[in-house]
Amino acid sequence: MRQLLEYTLEHLGCEPDLFAFVDVWNNQLELAEQQQQYSFPLPAAFIEILNVQEPKQLGDGVQLYDQLIVRLHIVHEQLDAGDGTMERNLDVFDLTQKTFKRMQGFEPDKASAFFRVNEERDYYHTNVYHFIQDYKTTYLDDSAQRSTDGFSINLTPKITAQYNPIKPFLKGT
Repeated sequence: MRQLLEYTLEHLGCEPDLFAFVDVWNNQLELAEQQQQYSFPLPAAFIEILNVQEPKQLGDGVQLYDQLIVRLHIVHEQLDAGDGTMERNLDVFDLTQKTFKRMQGFEPDKASAFFRVNEERDYYHTNVYHFIQDYKTTYLDDSAQRSTDGFSINLTPKITAQYNPIKPFLKGT
């Protein structure tokens, strides 16, 4: 799971015009409101991974996380756009759309391509806009795969081909 998080952090963080800060979700907004959290630059994105169902056991220590959700917490602050529309932040919608374009189809190593399955707004925070985007993927965790310790089986089948020409039957010869 760490590898999936690292790929996603890197993918979001390498777009300098998108976010000023990218990190793992740890309920930063609620902790910030309680003044128990460090401050971070905005706009920011935080990544959370949700296991929707039990992973499938593929054998030899390998697991497949099907129905895995990568949740992005997009945080933006704009109190006044300077156009006379106090507290009407439409720029946050541009940010969420750019995030969607960046993440839709993203395919990290050992995972299927991300596709968005949900977007919602969290209204319970003061002075910031908090949008949540959920992306569905599958992830193959082979970190606990047992090695064969040098033991291998050759499964190459032996195939023999034969050619039998058919002689045409000619009547009257």
